[in-house]
Amino acid sequence: MGPGADERVLITVAGQIGSGKTEVCNEIGRRTGWRVISAGVIVRRMAAQRGMSVLEFNEYAKTHKEIDREIDGYLASLDSEPESLLIDSRLAWHFLPDSYKVYLVVDPGVGAERVFRASRAGENHASRETASLNIAERQRLEQERFFSLYSVKPGDWRNYDLVIDTTYASPGEVADVIMQRAMAGAPSQRPECWLSPQRLTASPEAFVFDGEGDPAAAAGAGQHLVPCQLAPAEKQPRSR
Repeated sequence: MGPGADERVLITVAGQIGSGKTEVCNEIGRRTGWRVISAGVIVRRMAAQRGMSVLEFNEYAKTHKEIDREIDGYLASLDSEPESLLIDSRLAWHFLPDSYKVYLVVDPGVGAERVFRASRAGENHASRETASLNIAERQRLEQERFFSLYSVKPGDWRNYDLVIDTTYASPGEVADVIMQRAMAGAPSQRPECWLSPQRLTASPEAFVFDGEGDPAAAAGAGQHLVPCQLAPAEKQPRSR
């Protein structure tokens, strides 16, 4: 069962760089009035205070453990907040285990294009190619740091209740799925996956579809998301 209309809602949204976490959280926040907390904003502010780019700050944080302790301690403290919260963070799912956990994925090229166009403070890129290289390096550094600190792998889909591919879906479409599924409560089989049928046609063997699941037909019909489940581990691709 999901939360009632007047109950507190706690949703953590993690995801790949360029997957649109901020836009999706802000869309849900506009609809509901729930407070949105962004770890990315905190990190960019801390990087700017030190005169660093976000990539430089991630490298710096590898040898300055107090950075992660400060951020992660704050995230863990949110469990005691009485109001409904949306938390945009790559690790909040770990520190708030009772939250409804969402993970957003995106085609790497589309993610790089979004990051290049966004031009956020501390994340300026000379080209889409540079953005792609910087994203890959930043994600590598973060994954190494998080595993070293907490022995967790944020990129493992099985950490989450819901995984959504944002490559072709709009923030509004993604927000619709999150709100619908979060109100239904944690699924009996984790994670629920809502993925792009256009991308699924490349590796359908990695997933299990319901009776109506046909990614090729869905792609031809212009659908942006189809529900499915992860196949057994031995059938999964090495990376997604």
